[in-house]
This record gives sequence, C-alpha cells and structure tokens, in this order.
Amino acid sequence: MEIKKEIEWFKANLIKSQIHGRNILAKLKNWPSLSANQRRQLQMVIKEYKKWKETNENLIGHSNDIIKNRVKKLNDYKEKVENVEFSAQSKFHSSVIEEFLYYLFRDLLDELNKKAEKDNDGRSKQKIFLG
Repeated sequence: MEIKKEIEWFKANLIKSQIHGRNILAKLKNWPSLSANQRRQLQMVIKEYKKWKETNENLIGHSNDIIKNRVKKLNDYKEKVENVEFSAQSKFHSSVIEEFLYYLFRDLLDELNKKAEKDNDGRSKQKIFLG
C-alpha cells in the first residue's frame, strides 16, 4: 500500500462530517509510529472503509428500506473492524457511529431544508446542518 497515495485519496474524498474517515486519515499520517500489526489492520480498514463509504454515498433517501440497508452495512463494517487494535483514546470505534449518524440523517435534513426554503418564500431562511 502506498501511504502517500492513500493520504491524498482521503484528503480529496472526505468532508467535515465524515468523522471516521478523518480518524483513519490521522492514523495514516502517523503510519511510522504504528506497530506492524496496526499497519496490517489499517490496510484492511482502509479497504473496508472505502466500500462502506461508497455504499453510503450511493444510498439516497430515508425510506425504511434505505435505513435498513444502511444499518446492515454499518453492522457488516463494524464486524470487520471490531478487533482492530487502536486505543479507546483514539476514538476509532466511536467515530464509526458518528459518521453513520451523518449518513442516516443527511438526506432527511436536505429534504427539510429544501422544504423550509420553499415554504419561506423570501422570509428569513434557517437551515439545519450536520457537523
């Protein structure tokens, strides 16, 4: 795995609300200080994260089926990364849930904001933001 290439991918493909991806990026930047085992695990995490991120980016909406699919993909991803050896202090595991919540509510908030813009007809507009 080419570390510089991975760092550039993460920098180019993450937004502020993708907390878990940013956590992975921080670990990549500290590659030299990781143990051999952590490096192997991080390589696996990167591969799985990219798949999980792509799936979530392609799921649009907040129907029951989409939410069920998101939860299934979250559980699949969590299963694959649950034994990764990073300290609790690094917030690796909790950042998965933070990013999941972004995906879970992203489209609902977008819809609510569009509705609010339409309903306000020139009056003061207030938007709801994540992250």
